[in-house]
Amino acid sequence: MSMPTTEQLSAAKNGQPVRFHELDTDFVLIRADLYDRVRAVFEDDVIDGGAVLVNEIMAEDDAKDPLLDGYQRYRQP
Repeated sequence: MSMPTTEQLSAAKNGQPVRFHELDTDFVLIRADLYDRVRAVFEDDVIDGGAVLVNEIMAEDDAKDPLLDGYQRYRQP
């Protein structure tokens, strides 16, 4: 694989993704810190933790919703 050009490295250093095609494969060059952040989003712990957080927020909102009881009674069989 060929080395990235100076322009590509400069763009990646500034946080821009750099797409290139080499050896019949498409690649995206990004800084390691950005890769780590993206990778963390897809790790199971983060996703599971996100679901827990969403459920907690929804429960808090439901507890403060004066119309929630009416929504729940309106369920159709």
